[in-house]
Amino acid sequence: MGQLGHEAELHVQVPLSQVRDSYMKLNNRFMPLSWVTRTHVEPYSLLPAIQRAFQQTADLPVAHVRTMERIVIQSTARDQFKDHDNRRDDSDCKKFHA
Repeated sequence: MGQLGHEAELHVQVPLSQVRDSYMKLNNRFMPLSWVTRTHVEPYSLLPAIQRAFQQTADLPVAHVRTMERIVIQSTARDQFKDHDNRRDDSDCKKFHA
């Protein structure tokens, strides 16, 4: 996945009903897919059911599970660190010049 503030990667959205299970299984060998699941409950509470569905439908493992909140945190962490570091540098300069 791309990072916030960077050029977006190519993404294609295709309804699952239009893709045969055998094609999904073959495709995943060459170009693993990323899936997003929207939920109204705690996301990790659905993980066992999601893993079973992928296993039973197309014999696909589920890996690298993250909440959208975690993805946003990881995508913005470097920028937040730079902002924090810059504020600290400004504060140190004021103390030094005082």
